[in-house]
Amino acid sequence: IISRLCRAQCGFAKGLAGAAEMPEISSSAFSGGPVRNSPAYPSLLDKKEQYLITDDGFGVKLAHNLLAFALAATVVVIVPALHDAAIDLYGRTNEFMMTTSHRMAWWSLLGLLSSSCCALQIILNTLSFGCAGFNTVLGPMRPTFVALTIAAQAAAWAVAYPRPWQWAPAAASSALSAVLTLLPEAVAAMTSRREQRRRDTQQTALGGGVKVTKLRFKLETMGCASCVSTVSRVLDRMAGVKAHTVKLEDGIAEIEVRNSHVNNRAREEHEELTVREDVVRKLTEAGFPASYVGSSEVTVDLSNCPNLARMEK
Repeated sequence: IISRLCRAQCGFAKGLAGAAEMPEISSSAFSGGPVRNSPAYPSLLDKKEQYLITDDGFGVKLAHNLLAFALAATVVVIVPALHDAAIDLYGRTNEFMMTTSHRMAWWSLLGLLSSSCCALQIILNTLSFGCAGFNTVLGPMRPTFVALTIAAQAAAWAVAYPRPWQWAPAAASSALSAVLTLLPEAVAAMTSRREQRRRDTQQTALGGGVKVTKLRFKLETMGCASCVSTVSRVLDRMAGVKAHTVKLEDGIAEIEVRNSHVNNRAREEHEELTVREDVVRKLTEAGFPASYVGSSEVTVDLSNCPNLARMEK
């Protein structure tokens, strides 16, 4: 783990050095809006990840870690000296766990590490403390922690299976580990459903062919699925926000404001300014300072919207 962190830090430093040598591209050179390196469209160096099990490449990394643990366990079983040392270590560890804390606390700790401490971040977000950066540090190592949790559960059930009286505690520990480990995926799924439901409601209300204004805000401190969920909940409770999308990868929250005063541009601009100020204030109060980075006007066409037909039923 330490060597991985060192390699990651070295690679990040080289990336920053290379980026410093690249010439900057002015957004004024293009008429189509901000370019990729502008605040509205961050460069690849600003990309963040949620490190979800459903992400591309996560399954491969998890399989590699499971294979490594399986090979290590095989070597320990085959080599007598390592086998004796492992049994002695297991006995000492079991005794330590029984004398210092309930074993469920250890499963909780392992589950927290497997989820990049998502549960702790949810508590911090509830208290409006903002992102603590757990996912930034633990996220890259999540495949290893998930593999370790799976291996530990397999070992626990291998011991408990011949002893029926241990099945209940083993099942409880497995359930606790699974809930904590899969918490980021559950939070991400609920956030996606919330945003889609708000978007469907807005599309139904508009009816089709209506111009809306999209406002973009930069949030530098978002770091995980829990942070995205908190920002999404804040925007969902705001009356002036008709629909929204929060992207951790770019650190961008995009909201839609309906142009309700077609013949009064000054009033539209005043309402947009009010919404912008409210969004910045609400997100800052929630622990996620936001800055306005740009806007664009689009026309919503619902003629081919599959969600509208579903909602009308």
